[in-house]
Amino acid sequence: MLARGLTGTGRQATPFTPMCLLFDGAGDFLSFNHISAFNLTGDSTISMHIRVPYHDTSHSLRRLFHNGYNYFANEYGRYCEISYDSNGYHKLKQSWHDNSGNVNDACVHTGGTFNTTSWMYVFFEKEGQVSRIFNNSVASSSNKTLPASTIAYPCEYRSIGNGGTSSTCAQTDSGTAAHVYMDDVRIYNRILSQTEKAQVVTERDLPSTSVVDGLLARYGFDEGVANQTASGALSILDSSGNERHITPGGSCVYKAAGS
Repeated sequence: MLARGLTGTGRQATPFTPMCLLFDGAGDFLSFNHISAFNLTGDSTISMHIRVPYHDTSHSLRRLFHNGYNYFANEYGRYCEISYDSNGYHKLKQSWHDNSGNVNDACVHTGGTFNTTSWMYVFFEKEGQVSRIFNNSVASSSNKTLPASTIAYPCEYRSIGNGGTSSTCAQTDSGTAAHVYMDDVRIYNRILSQTEKAQVVTERDLPSTSVVDGLLARYGFDEGVANQTASGALSILDSSGNERHITPGGSCVYKAAGS
């Protein structure tokens, strides 16, 4: 069992105080461009604890997790997003570029509608050609079978909280930046069972990590203190034991977990 918040340079000492990050919907992001282990071309699960603070009807989507898209290098990737409509409803969404560099309806999986501003734990899965989305370990929609051409190609541009195109990855693109509270981001190179998903949900504000098989990284955002900007921390620390620390950009703000 691993301990969140107690490993890595600069990590808080005990007593453990769980924190989260607030992304402002403009230029906040976390970059992990340099981590080749996140070239997620096979089965994988991206999970995170999020809260949408208000209903944003001025943007069609906000990116929670962006795993590569560099059109000029023919590298195409995966997006985990929240989409919005004019009625103030939100939907969880997972999409890919196909091997022609296009995102079309066949490459997009949209989850069920929600309009809560409460915290929820979400899971984005890809198993073979099947996409699944879960909210608090419950399926948010039916599965979607993706076309065989939908592949997450290795790409050096990856981020949490934003994402874009071209050689700069447009990581400060206000058109796609997420306005969201985010906590306990986990990246697995496999699919979790329903029992494991339920266990992850219960651990969201705890220092322990019991579901460790296939865990590439866990970011609990506990290295800061309340109302400190993430840019003031040495790095966003990985508590999985893999030392895959990432770099803050913009001005994400630490808040007490559950804010």
